[in-house]
Amino acid sequence: MEPPNGPKKEEKAINSTFMS
Repeated sequence: MEPPNGPKKEEKAINSTFMS
């Protein structure tokens, strides 16, 4: 439930990839 931040969203995706 956070605002759609461009760079923040990308960072989250990268984090997900690193976790996977």
